[in-house]
Amino acid sequence: MRTELSQPVTIHGVETPGLPVVVGDVIAICDDRTGAISDFERAFASSPALASKVLRVVNSPYLSLPCKIRDLGRAVNYVGFKALREVSLAVGVGEALGVAEREGPLRDCWRHCIAVGELARSLSRILGLGHPEDAHAGGILHDVGAFLLGASRPDLPADLAVIVGGGGAEGVQLEQEVLECSHAALGAEVARGWGLSAEIVNAVRLHHECGPSLLEHPTALCVHLADYLENQWQLSGATRADLAPLNPAAGEELDFVLGADGVDELRALTEAGLGWAEEAFSV
Repeated sequence: MRTELSQPVTIHGVETPGLPVVVGDVIAICDDRTGAISDFERAFASSPALASKVLRVVNSPYLSLPCKIRDLGRAVNYVGFKALREVSLAVGVGEALGVAEREGPLRDCWRHCIAVGELARSLSRILGLGHPEDAHAGGILHDVGAFLLGASRPDLPADLAVIVGGGGAEGVQLEQEVLECSHAALGAEVARGWGLSAEIVNAVRLHHECGPSLLEHPTALCVHLADYLENQWQLSGATRADLAPLNPAAGEELDFVLGADGVDELRALTEAGLGWAEEAFSV
């Protein structure tokens, strides 16, 4: 079992929390695809409090199952490996960040991350890019660096504090000048330290990338587009101070596949389920 993930570490001068051990274990079991029900039961038994939160999400309108699930070990039979992995990771990240106790800009930042995760998953499916579960994870994690910077550095100057509220290109430049580290780079290091896949790590690292290299990373492309659309639409209700620019090549990909009507449908679909997602992952 991956117990090392439970240890907090300091990255670029910022103390970052460890991911709950049970989440690392569940991800490993799901990725192996040969896990038995007893493996899940054993993993969740080590953390009853977090297991209770995951079970609440499984039984919420977010997944809309036809029956009530009482045993997380057997939940995989109803929701599948991918969905259980997605839910466990999102719940675990929220637990690690302490989102239930956060207010103000940090709470808004987390709501934005949830919205980007939902959009990125949908874009992955629609555009046929990467794996939807990785896109969802990348979206949930894309601004974890900004969240941690805002939580750990109350001394930040006012012009840099905009990173938590969506500082965009100007905020990223200020991060480099004052902290010598962007929130994207910090978040990628956190994701790597949590043992997540290179696809997810790159999605976090490149979500503000405006060069052609973004097209070489399909999951990162989905997260970049999702971040841009959420900033434009503000479905999460989080007001972003300065919007990061859209990668021109990414914008062309979106227009070519979806068109204006498709984008409107994507917005309506995301808006319809976002309330359930926020309720599921913010407690």
